[in-house]
Amino acid sequence: MNDDKGKEKKQDKKTRILGFLQLVIVVAIIVGAFLLSSYLSRLEKTPAPERRTGLREVLVETVRIEPRTFRLRFTTTGTVQVRAMTDIVPQVSGRIVEIDERAFPGGLITEAMVLFHIEKDDYLLEVERMEAEVARAETQLKLQEASSQAAVAEWKDLNPNTSVPPLVAERPQLEEAKAALRAARARLKTARLNLSRTEFRLPFTGRVTEFQLEIGQYAVAGQSYGQVYRLDSLEINVPLEERQLDWLLEAEDPEITIESGFMDYDRYHGYVKRVAGKLDPQTRFSRAILGLKEAMPKLVPDVFVVVHVIGPARENVWTLPLDALQENGGIWIVTPETELALIRPEILQINDEFVIARSNGRPILAVRGNLPEATEGTPVRLSRSAESGNGNE
Repeated sequence: MNDDKGKEKKQDKKTRILGFLQLVIVVAIIVGAFLLSSYLSRLEKTPAPERRTGLREVLVETVRIEPRTFRLRFTTTGTVQVRAMTDIVPQVSGRIVEIDERAFPGGLITEAMVLFHIEKDDYLLEVERMEAEVARAETQLKLQEASSQAAVAEWKDLNPNTSVPPLVAERPQLEEAKAALRAARARLKTARLNLSRTEFRLPFTGRVTEFQLEIGQYAVAGQSYGQVYRLDSLEINVPLEERQLDWLLEAEDPEITIESGFMDYDRYHGYVKRVAGKLDPQTRFSRAILGLKEAMPKLVPDVFVVVHVIGPARENVWTLPLDALQENGGIWIVTPETELALIRPEILQINDEFVIARSNGRPILAVRGNLPEATEGTPVRLSRSAESGNGNE
């Protein structure tokens, strides 16, 4: 019995101790919460003197931008195309006896070059025959002139005081002989022209794309045996957005540079020849057709080229680095009080180098890099001294 009573006393003692500890913990929590609340309320009423806004100072990289005049520019791609193809069509028929190696596809031909030769024998004989006809016609004319002179003399002996009638003077026969001589000479010119056409030439410098003749083959006059294009008929077909086309046409003398990596790197200077009369139904782009100011023997149709255009000038603009443009389209600048301010200038162009924006006529200290959590009035600390960000013209 005594043992049981002792155990009960110990159990009661433990229970009282646990209850007291729980009371102490509750009181401590209440007092701690009261003290924390008082501390926080004092912080709100008395902010730190070095933080006027309560915002953390942000380290930023800046660049100083001065207003300037800038020529709008853009880079796009184009395709080389041919304005028109020329068919290789002989004007006389005959067997092919010789072909220049440059006459085959890919060959570069010149104005003085003979692409192929047609057998001349028949045309030489025709020239000889026409020369004989001319000689005969000349003889007939001389005989007729002598006969006419004799008839006129005889008339005058018999009728000295009267004019010689045309029929007596044989004037119709004389005109007929003259006409026969002119016809013979014309046929001789035609024979000589056909003889010259046995050597096939084209009146320009160009490149052969298709050729279907071989030595020994019989060529028929008027039939096409291939195609050639003139080098100066090559053009650059460039799809353009509406504003790019506006810039291109607005500039009085745009600087157009065309770069090609086909066969070797080459650079050409272009000019605007014409603008397409309608939009592309799929892309809704317009098209500008560019010509080249110099010969381009290395370019061929369907080659892609890179086109750089420097267009009209815009005055009083900022040329900002690309990383100064924020996701929302604004620009963070640093005020004289070393705080952030967000501006939204009119963006004229975004190219591979700069953001071109209309300025307010004053220089700014633009922040580089994205500041997603920044707010107006955030104090900043500059990471380095500001530099001019105007770039090169």
